[in-house]
Amino acid sequence: MLPSNERVALGELAQHAHAMMACSTPERSRGWRRIYTDTSMVLAFFDLLDYWTTKDTELALSAIAHLDHAIVIAGAPGDNRLDLILDLIERIQSECLNSPLELRMGLSFVAPQERAVTSTPQGLATAQCTVLRFDTPPSLSSFVSRLSHQPFVLPGFLRDWPALNEHPWESLNYLRAVAGPGRVVPVEVGSDYRSDDWTQKMMPWDEFLDNVDHTFSEEHRPVLYLAQHSLFKQFPALRDDIILPDYVYSSLDPPSNYPHYVPPGNEEQLVLNAWLGPGGTISPPHTVSGIFNESLDVAQQGIGPILQLLWCDSASVLFNRCRV
Repeated sequence: MLPSNERVALGELAQHAHAMMACSTPERSRGWRRIYTDTSMVLAFFDLLDYWTTKDTELALSAIAHLDHAIVIAGAPGDNRLDLILDLIERIQSECLNSPLELRMGLSFVAPQERAVTSTPQGLATAQCTVLRFDTPPSLSSFVSRLSHQPFVLPGFLRDWPALNEHPWESLNYLRAVAGPGRVVPVEVGSDYRSDDWTQKMMPWDEFLDNVDHTFSEEHRPVLYLAQHSLFKQFPALRDDIILPDYVYSSLDPPSNYPHYVPPGNEEQLVLNAWLGPGGTISPPHTVSGIFNESLDVAQQGIGPILQLLWCDSASVLFNRCRV
């Protein structure tokens, strides 16, 4: 077993790298993210060595948690680091926890019953503008030439998503099967981040899903919200359950009020995030930070109702110049 003082030293190195990520330039931050990633992988390897000696499944779960932290906290930068981590997690689940992916995904998942057609939601009486709605999606050329600088809604656009059909995200058993045992995710605790008791923490995915399961009593249960998280990087199988509209690949010119905008640097030039939580969760008025500030935003609401309020450029108190 790894001596406790060496485990402590590795843990302190990971904590230091985490702190330095927040206060470093992007160039230096990548180096600290690599250190955090590699340190987390070393800690996971030592947990696995101890597991093969003791057969203690808690060590296997700890190894998975370390690897998830590398993805969530640092983004697992480096050549093939992310793929290696995901492969390691899958092997640990299969060989140490007797939960191979093929067995989990071979189960049948019940799709939700056909939802009743609801009336078209009415705009707020105080709204100064009406958001356009199109029953038929506009063509890509129409989007680029006429609609890319204003919000609009496409009701029913997600109807054919696998996430709403053969891979139903409303089935918590499906979401558990995709992830497998031992996974941890970042969650917000509390319905409103302006409250004094609001906080953030890493939590087991299974525990989070148990909390949002509406079949259980909601008495004395905190509101948990997985917000703006790169869930598809952590659970790549979920990426196949959604269909992105062609609009996101339209390569629009930078907006006039931000001519130096540069799209995300990944291969698709996209950032995909997911939000998942119970009803009643509130996000107070805010700007969308980082690269989203001047980018094309496509918000796709798959399950459950949502109320979104948009402010125009002149609402300088929010500094929100996104195109939705």
